[in-house]
Amino acid sequence: GRKIAAYRFGEIGFQKFRKFSGRTGLSKKIKDALVTKYGCKCFIYLEKISEKELQIDHRVPYEVGGDGDGSVLNFDDFMLLSSSANRAKSWTCEKCQNWNNQKDKEVCVSCYWAYPENYTHIAMRQIRRIDLIWQGDEVEVYEQLKSHGIEGLVAIGGNGTFTGAEIFFNEFQIPTVGAPGTIDNDLFGTDYTIGYDTAVNTALDAIDKIRDTADSHDRIFFIEVMGRDSGYIAVQSGISGGAESILIPEERQTVDDVVATLKAGFAKKKSSSIVVVAEGDEEGHAANIAEKIKSTIDVPVDIRVTNLGHIQSGGSPSAFDRILASRLGLGALEGLLTGHKNEMAGIVNDQLVYTAFHDTITKKKEI
Repeated sequence: GRKIAAYRFGEIGFQKFRKFSGRTGLSKKIKDALVTKYGCKCFIYLEKISEKELQIDHRVPYEVGGDGDGSVLNFDDFMLLSSSANRAKSWTCEKCQNWNNQKDKEVCVSCYWAYPENYTHIAMRQIRRIDLIWQGDEVEVYEQLKSHGIEGLVAIGGNGTFTGAEIFFNEFQIPTVGAPGTIDNDLFGTDYTIGYDTAVNTALDAIDKIRDTADSHDRIFFIEVMGRDSGYIAVQSGISGGAESILIPEERQTVDDVVATLKAGFAKKKSSSIVVVAEGDEEGHAANIAEKIKSTIDVPVDIRVTNLGHIQSGGSPSAFDRILASRLGLGALEGLLTGHKNEMAGIVNDQLVYTAFHDTITKKKEI
């Protein structure tokens, strides 16, 4: 009783039909043209599969974009998909706000599910790409879970992990409760994520050491910390490390603003300064910003750049992180036992809360 798709390919009398596979005339021509140009591979999973198993679908769903005027069909408006990818695309599109309300073709054109080779969003979500196909070993893992009587999973991670857990549930009906584990602390539904405090303390330790050499040699240091989309590490380590300026993706601060701050320090006879930069800042990476300031500032300064890199991702966890992980791990387990599924256990105002994966993935956490 549910409409899955609708197609219009000209006069019905000129098309060939079979009971199970439907229209065969024009679809075969489109499929042949796509295979000739791109080879026998799924556009989404990029895996090579037999031509017999490949399906064709509109890049922009027919429900949104139709077939133009219907007179001429361009094969580049279609894509080759494995059956699993086709199901995943249909499921995602039918839950997209654009499909249900706006029906704006341009939104679809910039979506991963239409043009995975050049996209800016995934079903109107600003999330990273994740491709999952359940076959072979993955299905065997599912069978092993069932054979051992495992009825639920605890997934530790971030957006990608929770997206995968949700897809796994939709495919196999095994419920998951998540525990937020990411140094970026950017997940909606929790004040802190596992690993964040350790990363901040690692960055702070490095800033303290760099401050010593900056003071000794009268230098300005630009220190880049992790945070492609989130400035939490930069803010916490920068404030606690006494940085003169902090640049983060969430707040626009120009090169001129930084120059003004540094000059104010010079006027107070400050001979050294620390500027902490989150890697995702709009002005660029720390090295780019340092170059811009060096060419802008009109006083002689000795500027150095340090990128802390992946040392922030490792090391022994802090006491706070160990306690947080214990609380969230227990909260995730209790959530499973009390019927929660596709939700993340989080700590808000020092209380255990559960947030739907969808909200955790799509909603923005304010800094």
